[in-house]
Amino acid sequence: MRFKDLQEAVERNITKLFKSFFENPAIFLSEADVQCYLYALLINDSFFREISPTLKYRTPKEESKTLLIHAEVEVGIRGKGKKYDISIWKPSKAINLSEWETIIGIEIKFNRRSPARKEKSSILKDVRKVRYNKQGYILWLNWDREINEEHLKKVENLIRRYENVELFYLDMFSEPMRTNVKGISRLI
Repeated sequence: MRFKDLQEAVERNITKLFKSFFENPAIFLSEADVQCYLYALLINDSFFREISPTLKYRTPKEESKTLLIHAEVEVGIRGKGKKYDISIWKPSKAINLSEWETIIGIEIKFNRRSPARKEKSSILKDVRKVRYNKQGYILWLNWDREINEEHLKKVENLIRRYENVELFYLDMFSEPMRTNVKGISRLI
């Protein structure tokens, strides 16, 4: 399996998420709804169903199949524990949890204008966090408030520094609606 195939499968499902969000935004009342929906799309994609590694771990059931895709699992990044909204792990036939690494990290931002003062994880921090993967994605979906133009430019400028991070956004509140998702931009 090539990394490019994995990337294409992820991006295909991100586009499906954005299309569903565009068509029925009220399905998504929270960031958790967006995360769950994308997780369901990914684990039900035939590409991912075909590659399930065996997890070798000391439990009553020594070997068990697992998925490449997990939500909110803490991973080690340069000595620090981090959680991604969705992690996609390196494909292998058999894996050991202590040595298994994420290769794709996905962070989701939902109905954000600009950073909140007390926000634990700003979108700028998330961009820096996902860059430690072979590929990182930032998904920014807004349906009840406009994305602040200045903040969007800051995010885009930061992403330009990293070749392995991509931003997908859809701002349904602004007039006219704005997006950089190809499958959606034709519908607007």
